Amino acid sequence: MKLKAIWLHNIRSYRDQVIVFPERGITVIYGDVGTGKSTILSSITFAIFGSSPAQRYDPAERYAAPKAEDLLRKGASRGFVQLWLRMGSCDEGGKTSPCRDVIICRNIAVEGGSIRDKGGSLIVYNHDEGRVEEARRYSAVELRSRVLQILGLPEKERGSPLIFTNAIYVPQFNVYTILTMSPQERKEAINRALNLVKYNNIRGNIEELARHLRGLMRERQTLLERLMEEVSRLPEKRRLLEEKKRLLREKMEREEKLRKMIAELEDERRKLLEELEELAKLKGRHDELSRRLEALEKEVRSAEEQFKDLGGPEQVKKRLETLEREIEKLQQERARLLDEQEKITRILTDLDAKESELHEQVSKRRRELEEARSTASIIEGQIKTLESRLAEVERLVEAGKCPTCEQPVSRSHGASLVSKLKARIEELKGRLGKAREESSRLEKALRELEDTLRRLRDQRHELGQQLRTLQAKASSITSKLDNLSAEREELARAEELARRLEEKRAEAEKVRADLAALKGEVARYSEIEVRLKRLEEELGGLKEELERIVNEAGQLRGEVGEMERSVEELEAKRREVEELGREVKILERMLSFVKEREHRADLVRIVDEIESYVKRRAHQIFQYEFRRLFSRLMEGQEGITVDIDQDFTPVYRISIGASSHEITLPSGGQVASVGLAYRLALNTVARAMVPQLSKGLLILDEPTYGFSPERVEKLREVLEELDAEQIIIVTHDQNLLPAGHYHIRLSLDRSMVTSVEYEGFTPDELEQLEKSVKLMRRIGCSAVWASETPSHRGGFKPLVKTQGSSEPAKPKSGTLLDFAT
Repeated sequence: MKLKAIWLHNIRSYRDQVIVFPERGITVIYGDVGTGKSTILSSITFAIFGSSPAQRYDPAERYAAPKAEDLLRKGASRGFVQLWLRMGSCDEGGKTSPCRDVIICRNIAVEGGSIRDKGGSLIVYNHDEGRVEEARRYSAVELRSRVLQILGLPEKERGSPLIFTNAIYVPQFNVYTILTMSPQERKEAINRALNLVKYNNIRGNIEELARHLRGLMRERQTLLERLMEEVSRLPEKRRLLEEKKRLLREKMEREEKLRKMIAELEDERRKLLEELEELAKLKGRHDELSRRLEALEKEVRSAEEQFKDLGGPEQVKKRLETLEREIEKLQQERARLLDEQEKITRILTDLDAKESELHEQVSKRRRELEEARSTASIIEGQIKTLESRLAEVERLVEAGKCPTCEQPVSRSHGASLVSKLKARIEELKGRLGKAREESSRLEKALRELEDTLRRLRDQRHELGQQLRTLQAKASSITSKLDNLSAEREELARAEELARRLEEKRAEAEKVRADLAALKGEVARYSEIEVRLKRLEEELGGLKEELERIVNEAGQLRGEVGEMERSVEELEAKRREVEELGREVKILERMLSFVKEREHRADLVRIVDEIESYVKRRAHQIFQYEFRRLFSRLMEGQEGITVDIDQDFTPVYRISIGASSHEITLPSGGQVASVGLAYRLALNTVARAMVPQLSKGLLILDEPTYGFSPERVEKLREVLEELDAEQIIIVTHDQNLLPAGHYHIRLSLDRSMVTSVEYEGFTPDELEQLEKSVKLMRRIGCSAVWASETPSHRGGFKPLVKTQGSSEPAKPKSGTLLDFAT
């Protein structure tokens, strides 16, 4: 089992992040405190096992087996973990198991004030066959059970994981827990990690087998008795089957005969229908001619009725000639009247123009007369004003005063003023006389124009009377012409009707002749209709009988088929009786073997021997690996040795002088080395004994806790020597960083969100990382459930840092991306 990638959505400091892991070599995940290193590992455990049903208060234990409330980001209502694992043999060489990608999606949601594990979905992709083996949703409990089945981990169905958190993943603070377990707890953990629990089950299965065999014997004997009773009815079933088959053959013979008779009648019916179809055309022609003759006779009678009132065709012709002459004469008279109307109309148009012109002249003369009168009136007023002024001036001059300022003036000056006023008055009187003469002339001219206008109106009135008279005469003539034209049209129609009447009479005679010729065919049509009706009745009776026979035969076939199946079933049951008899004898021998105590004891002894051998062999391998690892970690430190007893319990000894003494409590650094060596040895042995873990994954969370710099250096050497293909280390110890072929650096931004930087990756490896990120987001089996749309979907912009030149084996690219595309 290898870890490919993990997608964390609203998981603690991860808002929406996909983290990809190299499949080979050592990958070190590092960063400051609180940057989310252990969250990645806790999320891996949660994806596989879900929330543990037991309520735990130990924070260290909850790193190893977290609950949903330990992971959901603060303030979020939903989140998910999507884990991508690779299982089986995926190298190009010899395969021992199929290469599969397993993608686990587990959802978290807030419900009723509690944070719950909501289960999720599982996708299994077979690379060897290029197909999806499974893709479906599960509840939380179902998902754990199915994942453990797919991964092949012999974990308990419920409770905290043992194998995963002891042989694969060493959680932070849990390095020593394997040492502090009770003997019973350690035994269960070791047995499950080394896949020894199957032997414990065999002992109980022997008793269960005996109970099962007894139940199976009772079941088989009961079944055998019931089957023998049923098989006893087989001869009677066979006799009834033969009788049904005989009846079926008779029905089938009658069915065949009826089908032949029906076929003959159908052939005759077809021929009659063909003949009837031809005769139907002739009958249709006969019916059409009959309707045509009836219509013609009706039209002829109608035309003859009309001619009764008109006196016959000759009278119509003569009357038409007289009408033509009268119409021509009236048309000439109307044309003459229209010419006279046109002449008068033209004269009236000219008179209208002249009258309009005279109106304009009259209006002009009236305006000129008004202007002349107005001028005379103005002059008269001026003269009166001057005469009044003259009298005043003469009075003042006589008194010797100036008429303007009333200052004393000479008489000669006053006479000069009077003379000027008189001259002005005379001038105005002359202009007044001319204005009155002009007014008289204009009055005369206006009277002449008004006289001319009255004469013009009289002439126009007289012409209007003449025009109305002509129009009345023309209207009278037009009315007569309309009446005569209507009469002419009616007579023309009558003349056309007379012509058509002769044609209709001729056509009617021809139709009568055609009808007479079709009379015989119409009679034959009726005869064939009668024959066809009798044939249809006979055919209907035969078809009804055939349908009844077919139904009866079908029912018989069903009964025969049912009886044949029944007979076959009884034959099979007869064979089953024989087989059951043999099986009962075998079960009797097996039950006899199991029931005998010595046989059962032999089985238990065999299982015990196998278990003891496997456990001894596992203990030998474990002790060898533990001693090798512990000696490497403690290299350069003398004074303590550790053995592993048969119950896999560490036994501490210290050398004092030439003797060795057992102790109960070594130093803190020694205990740290013992715990880590124990875990690494257990991982090595588990991968050797559990096929699903072979050359698989090892996860270490802060493994150098309590280590000196010298021990850290030794640990780096030990990790290089391990045969695990994929090792993931979470640490904040800078001394452990050089152990990594790849580095993933975690940091927090101002929003307390974790960002990821990939270090030590080649451009080709970064390209492969990008493909893996895209694949995780494209599959997105949990993203559709999340309430928030993940940001940066489909994008990948790693922060790259160059580091070292180590060249571990490159991960092999699968084809799941191609499938998802």
